[in-house]
Amino acid sequence: MERSSLVFAATIISMLPGVVVAQGRNNGPQQAEQIRLWAGISVPQPIFGGGGVQKLQISFGVVNDGTSTVNPRIGASHLSINGVEPNDWRIVINNGLRTPEFEALPPGHFLSFSYMLGDRYFAKTGVYTVRWWGKNFRAEPITFRVLPGKR
Repeated sequence: MERSSLVFAATIISMLPGVVVAQGRNNGPQQAEQIRLWAGISVPQPIFGGGGVQKLQISFGVVNDGTSTVNPRIGASHLSINGVEPNDWRIVINNGLRTPEFEALPPGHFLSFSYMLGDRYFAKTGVYTVRWWGKNFRAEPITFRVLPGKR
């Protein structure tokens, strides 16, 4: 009876979001595995001419470098533009088509997606530094520039 209760508890714990459990080889106590996600963001070019931001697309990517399937929790991620998170980011990041990898990213697999954000966040002339992170990942920031209208 005790063994079945332990197996049941381990099963429930392994299904919780963001919790990764690795089975021991000798049926000993289970140990939590470190979640190892790599993330990156990019834009297609470093400089955008005025009026050309309508097609400004930011690509997002996450790779599972661990040994267990994990929930990357993309919908709970954060985006900052020049140090400020847009008020509608939660709506944007939770919108669009979703593959199973958005909630269960197997080891060695990646998730890649893009959003057209030019008119929404980058309509003004200036230099933009964009950061993206989640509970278990952090992408390196990117910087690009939007120039005034055509000369």
